[in-house]
Amino acid sequence: MRATLPTLLDVASKTNKNVVASSWRAQRHATRPHIITVWHYTTVMFQYDVTQQNVIPINEGWGSMSDKQGVRKILAGVGIHRSYADVYGK
Repeated sequence: MRATLPTLLDVASKTNKNVVASSWRAQRHATRPHIITVWHYTTVMFQYDVTQQNVIPINEGWGSMSDKQGVRKILAGVGIHRSYADVYGK
């Protein structure tokens, strides 16, 4: 299923399928459907708890510009205005 970066989490919360936006993908957790896991290429970057509207950082990736912009745009799509540095403490 396709999405844009700002709609990635919203679309993923409504389906059990992989949702893809450019080099990013997201999918609801099989046994915890309130958790959405977000990958950039093959790296799990973070999880998003839909019920708590909370970001759980997993891996900071390479810290590239696409990592930084992607995290910011994806989170802004659900009303969380945090930067890569805010999420990963860098």
